[in-house]
Amino acid sequence: MNVIDSVYPNASHLLCTFHISKTISLKCKEYVESERQEHVIDQWNNMMYSNTEDEFDVHLNHLEGVCGNIPSFVMYVKETWLTPYTERFVAAWTNRVTHLGNTTTNRMESTHWRLKNMLTNSRGDLCASWEAVNTMLKLKLQLGSIRVSFQKSIVNIEHRYNTPFYSKFHSFVSRQCIQLIEKELERVKFVGASKQRCGCYIRTTHELPCACQLVGYHILGIPIPLESIHVFWTKLQISEYEVSPDESK
Repeated sequence: MNVIDSVYPNASHLLCTFHISKTISLKCKEYVESERQEHVIDQWNNMMYSNTEDEFDVHLNHLEGVCGNIPSFVMYVKETWLTPYTERFVAAWTNRVTHLGNTTTNRMESTHWRLKNMLTNSRGDLCASWEAVNTMLKLKLQLGSIRVSFQKSIVNIEHRYNTPFYSKFHSFVSRQCIQLIEKELERVKFVGASKQRCGCYIRTTHELPCACQLVGYHILGIPIPLESIHVFWTKLQISEYEVSPDESK
């Protein structure tokens, strides 16, 4: 963590919400009686996923109230996590960072676990290690499953998305992208065209059109522009790098 601040001073360094919650859960079992643990964890989650600083303050006060007679747990939460790292994992601050939905390290760690199983030990030479990586990618069908997912996004158009509003997306963006926008459309019922109520979080975090933008496209009677989508969501092909005879010399 210290190296990131030195080598990449302009980077937005987030912490894994999954592992923080797991640690908090363990500490909760240590400090809090069993019948209150679920309620305390709920208050913690409400605080961690607060979309605004005002919401965060409200939920923090609730957590302190629930744990009023457990000062050691409140002290641990504040001194270990909130005081030094609030801006690195609480949604009110991470919503200001383009993270494209990656707020945990689970994907990387599961891949690392598979690779360690393929390597079997730490004493293999470079050739054996290289072969293990290739075997993991091919035998575990990771490349194949990614290609299948991309092909579905290109070829298969779900009936509910086969409308003029989504017409610019067909064969050009991932299915997950369209599903995220569909969820954002649901928010239109509650936030309308108000930027203040919208918060525009998904525009910042995923670089996708937010609820108040979608209202604008609907009023104008135009499809959602492809230009409003981050290039990450339009990456629908993957190819293995092949070394040419000249490059291998």
